[in-house]
Amino acid sequence: MTRPLAERYPDLRPLVALFSECHELFGDPNHGREAADLAVQTMRRARKTAITLAFDTQSSRADAIPPKIVELVKLNACFAVKSWRSNDGFLGDGSFQAGIRATELRMGKDVGTSILTGATAERFENRQVVLHRSRRRHRLRRRADIIARAKGWRSGDTSMPSTGSRWRPPGADTPSTRA
Repeated sequence: MTRPLAERYPDLRPLVALFSECHELFGDPNHGREAADLAVQTMRRARKTAITLAFDTQSSRADAIPPKIVELVKLNACFAVKSWRSNDGFLGDGSFQAGIRATELRMGKDVGTSILTGATAERFENRQVVLHRSRRRHRLRRRADIIARAKGWRSGDTSMPSTGSRWRPPGADTPSTRA
């Protein structure tokens, strides 16, 4: 995939899919194994087609993200964990033994610091993530306004439709004037 091809053919532009709290998907007793297999198959083909899959979880279980997926992921980040099993579950088998240790990060003290692998030629890096609350609130308000406009709600209108109602484009309630 190249930039000129993507500019010429919009259907070929990069696509990113984020699966948040993926431990719920992969841990499902009925569909977890199939979901993991489909994710692996997609990831193997995705690089050639400019598709990026991202998975996040707060679960520190070693099997929260299946090992096959951890092996295929290029970029891994892990915040503080308690055990070497969790460390290897997020950063790949043998990471703890190789000295790549998120277990050395202290919960409550190293807030926002993670161990990152795959971003540079270094084996790993410590990275700090900082969220500014005021910016986050502003972005959330902007997103809420965009959603409200898309749903046809007026800005500042506190009356929300019930959960059972379907969204219809503005003017859909007016009778048709076709001849």
